[in-house]
Amino acid sequence: MFIRLYIKHRWVGAFIQVRTPNRTNMIIVLSLFDFTDVPIFVVSPVNTTANITHPVTIPCRANAREAPSIRWYTATSQGNPLQEIGLSKPPSLGSQGATTFVSIEGDLEFTEVRQVDEGWYVCIAENSIGRVTGNVFLAVNSKYNVIWLT
Repeated sequence: MFIRLYIKHRWVGAFIQVRTPNRTNMIIVLSLFDFTDVPIFVVSPVNTTANITHPVTIPCRANAREAPSIRWYTATSQGNPLQEIGLSKPPSLGSQGATTFVSIEGDLEFTEVRQVDEGWYVCIAENSIGRVTGNVFLAVNSKYNVIWLT
């Protein structure tokens, strides 16, 4: 008897081959799970640069057969979640000092970026089968004075 793991299209499964006493092979195919069961990003979060006091959206959209929940957190540079950002709540004073919220679609929205918003964030899409995470860095350009030299 031997077991061989295989991947075919979106399915992960296993062949179990058993040799019977009369030397015929019996193959049992066991389907473990469909890749569409595990959340995948359809729009991945990306590092973003924003101008201070301007609005910005950091996308995060995921899909799976069982709809995943999407949550955003402030994070360490290694992607470890620190504090959750309000999910599908109207804009409110967020943990980073700006008005932030997570849209119904899963995007992280800043209505007015402030310097203290600069940092690492992590988007986690999760269902009962699995999870996928995306780490991003938000860089904030501060105002600057233009000096003309002649």
